[in-house]
Amino acid sequence: CLTGGEIFMRKDFFEIYRAAREKGFLLTLFTNVTMITPEIADRLAEDPPFSIETSCHGGTEEVFDAVTQVPGSFKKFVKGLRLLMERKLPVKVKTKAMTLNRGKLHDIKKLVESFGLTFRVSTLIYPDLNGSLKPCAYRLSPEESVALEMSGEDLDREDRCAGVSDEPTERLYRCGCGTRV
Repeated sequence: CLTGGEIFMRKDFFEIYRAAREKGFLLTLFTNVTMITPEIADRLAEDPPFSIETSCHGGTEEVFDAVTQVPGSFKKFVKGLRLLMERKLPVKVKTKAMTLNRGKLHDIKKLVESFGLTFRVSTLIYPDLNGSLKPCAYRLSPEESVALEMSGEDLDREDRCAGVSDEPTERLYRCGCGTRV
C-alpha cells in the first residue's frame, strides 16, 4: 500500500511505483484524488494498480470542504475521481461517518453510487499517530454508531474483525478475535 500524506505530491511517485511493480508488488494506492490530472490517470491506466482507495467526506461541496478545511477540495475530488473512473481504474471509495457529516450520509451515498461505486461507511476514527486525541472529537456517539450499524448500511470491513458473527449475542462487542468460534 502506497500512502502518505498525499502520494501524488511526490515528484518521484512513478519511480517508486514502477520499482515496486517490477519487484512484483500488488499495489493499492491511498490518495485523496485531488491531485489526479489526465496525465496521472493515463499513466495509471497504462499499468494499473490492484486498487485505488480514496475517502469521500461529503456529498456536497459545503460538507466536503468543511471536513477537509480546504476550499475547493470537493471540486478537485470529483474531478480526480471522474478521471480515474473514465479510465476504468479499480477505485474504491470509503466514507468516515463523523459529527461533521452526520445526517448527510445519504448525500455521500448518492454521489458515490453516481460513479457506479459501492458506498462503504465506517465509524472508526483513531487518534493521531503522535497520540493526539483531537480527531476522536469527531466520532459519532456510541448510540449513533449503533443506529448506523442497525440501519442496514454497508459498513466497511474495517469495522469488523475476523471471526465476527452476525448471530445474536449478549456481548456488547462481537469481535471474535482471540476466541474460539
